[in-house]
Amino acid sequence: MGRAPIPDHFASVTIEQIPKRALRESLLRYGKEFWQAASRGIAPMFLGPPSVYKSYGAAALAKALHERACVRVDWCNVPVTLNQLERKRFERATDERIEAWKQVPFLVIDDFGMIKMGTWQYNALAEIAMYRFDTSRPTCWTGNIEIDGSPSLDAITNSLQACVGTQLTRRMMERSEGYRLYVP
Repeated sequence: MGRAPIPDHFASVTIEQIPKRALRESLLRYGKEFWQAASRGIAPMFLGPPSVYKSYGAAALAKALHERACVRVDWCNVPVTLNQLERKRFERATDERIEAWKQVPFLVIDDFGMIKMGTWQYNALAEIAMYRFDTSRPTCWTGNIEIDGSPSLDAITNSLQACVGTQLTRRMMERSEGYRLYVP
């Protein structure tokens, strides 16, 4: 099996190396419960301010699933990849890339909060996400969401709604149940 398509700068990551204990423990628990959770389309969602190992954790998970469980994974860095695709949105390869993200058994959507609702990029992301939700394909989300005070469920929900809207937030919350983590 070839290497998991995660960014090159994450090529050597491992779950055990993650310095944030709560993140590391969440990933280890998900790994143990993967087949049961994934069959229901459940996957982790890591939220928090920049530079707290959210993407690192998602990459370590993707790498572990690919190497240890032989699960096909893919990676969508929202601000980079969707921006590149938007410039080529009328090319067949763009439709093929979006379709591949819909179908892959496990997908990481990294830095989703860096696009604005109503744009082509947001619409493409929503299309991918809604298809994956409807077909119970696990999707790991990471996003720079800062919350003042306690990261309560209401605070997280409100921050997500401001970022991606009510419908997408509802599904993201539903499909990360038990594996949602605000990383301070």
